Amino acid sequence: MNIDKIFKLAKGFYGRSKNCKSLARERVEKGLEYNYVSRRLFKRDMRSNFIQRINAGARQHDLTYNSFTRGMVASDIHLNRKVKDSKKRKEKRMIRLEYLLLSILSELAVTEPFSFKALTDVAKTTLTQLDGTSYLPKQHKRMDTVKIVEESDNNNNLTSEIELFLEEILVSKLPQDAKDRFLEKLYRGYYYRGLEFLKNEYYNLLEEYEFEKKIQIALIKMKDFDQSLNNQIKNTNKFQLEIDQLKLKLLNLNDFELSKINQKFENAVKELKNKD
Repeated sequence: MNIDKIFKLAKGFYGRSKNCKSLARERVEKGLEYNYVSRRLFKRDMRSNFIQRINAGARQHDLTYNSFTRGMVASDIHLNRKVKDSKKRKEKRMIRLEYLLLSILSELAVTEPFSFKALTDVAKTTLTQLDGTSYLPKQHKRMDTVKIVEESDNNNNLTSEIELFLEEILVSKLPQDAKDRFLEKLYRGYYYRGLEFLKNEYYNLLEEYEFEKKIQIALIKMKDFDQSLNNQIKNTNKFQLEIDQLKLKLLNLNDFELSKINQKFENAVKELKNKD
């Protein structure tokens, strides 16, 4: 290989000036060798993949891969199953053509089953002419009549229990948000938690809701009681003001006016005694 090509391929190589050339040549040659090996391995893997596809397609029509290739070779369609690498140009060209043929046949086996069936029919006719064996489709055994046994009604009972439980939730006094949350929990967790667990959880939730409701009612009553107390206190304050005003009036009265009030009071007391 030319030195300029080597240095171009080994661009970015660092080393001493005296051994740079030899090391670059070695690295480039190794890289090309690895590249060749990887290409060859890739071809080998793809070839085995093609053969597996063709084998699967041939077995659908009661043929093996060996018999299919033998029939194709007998009908002048050359497929070499054991190709070896060679350095000759003609042989290389043949290998490429056979590789291409295998890839086409594998694609036909997967994407075009009817056209692949036509090829298998050709292989069958040539094989019958060669060996005299008939490749008829295999007669598969029929299954005996199976008696259908009715299953127990455990599932039906379970579904009826679930339906009743759902109706109970929908009719319950819970708020709509709590119902939606619990139904979502039921749909998610029924299969691994069980119905009894969810029922217990639902009844606990109902008790909590009723307890909260009782607390709210008690709070409302407490507010009403506080309001009535405040009203009573206001009334007592008004009454006290009236009494204070009366006291002031009494203090400001004259002796004549006081004597009149005392006389009226005595008359009222006499009337009450007479009634008794």
